[in-house]
Amino acid sequence: MSIGGRVLTKMALGALIGAGAAMADRETRQYIIQKGKKAVSYTTWAIKNPREVSEELKIVYEDTRDLFNKLADDVSYLNNKWDELKEATPPVLEAIHDTKEVIEKWRGEEPKQ
Repeated sequence: MSIGGRVLTKMALGALIGAGAAMADRETRQYIIQKGKKAVSYTTWAIKNPREVSEELKIVYEDTRDLFNKLADDVSYLNNKWDELKEATPPVLEAIHDTKEVIEKWRGEEPKQ
């Protein structure tokens, strides 16, 4: 057996031991059984109602598509605002610096660089 095969075998064995240990807890067993029953019930329903499943998937797809489109629009808006901010910052800093110099002159202080 190759090294990779041995590693996979040991990983599978570890997973089985871990699952067995988890199943020793009564609450975990009940939770797993409950989730399993729900999965079987939904799968049975889905097999009997493929049209409804298809409609549900279309709705989820459309909602997800709309969400991503909105997200893309928001990112584009933020990028535009960021660009505007980068353009506006140097003149604002220069105006602040000029104002500071005027105030320092008015107070009789030597302007600081």
